[in-house]
Amino acid sequence: MANQPMDDFIRDQYKAAVAVKSHAKSNALLYVKTVALQKAFGPLYRMWLNVKATMKAVVGIINPFNSGFQAINKTAKITKAVFKPILKIFNGLKIAMLFMVGTLLSFGAVMLLMAGSVSKAGDEFPIFSDNLNRIKDAAASVIERFTELYEYIQSAEFAPYADAMKSAFTDAANVISGGGRGG
Repeated sequence: MANQPMDDFIRDQYKAAVAVKSHAKSNALLYVKTVALQKAFGPLYRMWLNVKATMKAVVGIINPFNSGFQAINKTAKITKAVFKPILKIFNGLKIAMLFMVGTLLSFGAVMLLMAGSVSKAGDEFPIFSDNLNRIKDAAASVIERFTELYEYIQSAEFAPYADAMKSAFTDAANVISGGGRGG
């Protein structure tokens, strides 16, 4: 009686040999191609093979989720289309409310200033006059800083930087157009 595992092994070896013989020519060509590319490109070819294998693996991992992402994208587009008019309404309300609040605060500040200057309400409500003075001082400080910044920008000399940038762009254009470095 024959040894069954050994018979299975021999049968599998025969099948593998048949497969190897039928692909021996293409395997030899692939080997020659790989050796030639490794000689020509060296470590770059090995890096390319690694990157290619990694990308195949990543695509293989991500591909099953593709239909789910497409469904999410379609749902998001529908949701965006539905909420766009609502968002427009709320933006309009926000702007209207900001205008109203600004108007009311301005009106209140004018009334307080008038009351303070006419009937000396600042003596009655010192916290209001102190806060108004702080706001007025802060606004004056901001205006002063912007004035200083404007004067600094006006006094700055930009000509050397402009000439250097012009020269750099001219050189880059000459190199790109094949004319060599200008000068």
